[in-house]
Amino acid sequence: FFKQKTAYEIHERLVGSEMCIRDRRCTTSAPSSAMRISRSSDGQSMPGTRKVLRRPPAAASSGRSGDGAAAQWPLQAQPPELSAEVFKVCPFKCGIIPLRFSSSHPMSPDDPARVNTPAPAMPRLLLAPMEGLLDARLRAVVTRAAHYDWCVTEFVRVTDSVLPPRSYQRVAPELKTGSRTASGVPVRVQLLGSDPARLADNADQLARLNPAGIDLNFGCPAPTVNRHRGGAVLLDEPELLRDIVGAVGRAVAGRVPFTAKMRLGVRDTSRAIEAAQALAEGGAEMIVVHARTKADGYKPPAHWPWSARIADAVRVPVVANGEIWSVDDYLRCRSESGLADVMMGRGAVADPLLVERIRARLRGDDAIDPA
Repeated sequence: FFKQKTAYEIHERLVGSEMCIRDRRCTTSAPSSAMRISRSSDGQSMPGTRKVLRRPPAAASSGRSGDGAAAQWPLQAQPPELSAEVFKVCPFKCGIIPLRFSSSHPMSPDDPARVNTPAPAMPRLLLAPMEGLLDARLRAVVTRAAHYDWCVTEFVRVTDSVLPPRSYQRVAPELKTGSRTASGVPVRVQLLGSDPARLADNADQLARLNPAGIDLNFGCPAPTVNRHRGGAVLLDEPELLRDIVGAVGRAVAGRVPFTAKMRLGVRDTSRAIEAAQALAEGGAEMIVVHARTKADGYKPPAHWPWSARIADAVRVPVVANGEIWSVDDYLRCRSESGLADVMMGRGAVADPLLVERIRARLRGDDAIDPA
């Protein structure tokens, strides 16, 4: 519940303020109940086994410690709502640490030392849809190795009919288990097509299965898909993009999160801003930008500065994507795009711990190998 270094620093401060119970030497009047680590007959701590300690009657009635010395509980004066759930076992297994502090306590959120050194906000790190690669089995493996804010399935192709539930469940069997992988990562389902009405009908059908979200594919560069008017080829038709996103947004009607993924264009970037604005105006709640054109395919480099231009041109969150294989790649992408949130594809498969390495670097813990 705390990283080791942080836990040690907090532990030292708590011991100094008599907030940590070590071998029952707490001299404060405790609240009505507290969680303390249980000990075996030989005095050793037993991880995972805890028992509730009641406040001694004398301390409860007098507000004084058992040895007669006056002691004030460092939390707000015996608040009646405090109970066991606001305590956490000390990471050094010597007692408990209150998780709710009074404003005068040295670990209070109002303490100047904490106010001046806020914890860095972690960016959203997402797992990209990869057609022909990231099926349910690989999603389970990759999300077990590292935590993602969410992942997106391979696309479900929509043509001229409303697909039955089994069609979605075949691509996303996680729909049967709360739309999460076995390790608890939310799974969003991606749709691909060019008919606004049919996409809207299928989005309505899919929303009934309670996915973690619905994504629209305007980024697939595969020639077979593009020949049938799907994926990145539609980026040359911003008006159609607006119609598709608007129809799907109305069909979903706020029941599930609704996003879109795009590239910078078909052959060049001349309509990238126009396409992104069409998606945002149509109602997409977030846009993932793969910073290459359809013609670029997967050839490096990714043009991350274009993600910054798109983010400046729309009023919805933008996520960067493309050519992130290492922590240094992530930092360069963040610098060039101005975007902290990223979606990772092949780099996440090549290094299943990449997202944890990124988080470690952002926390300043990169000396510790997540492996």
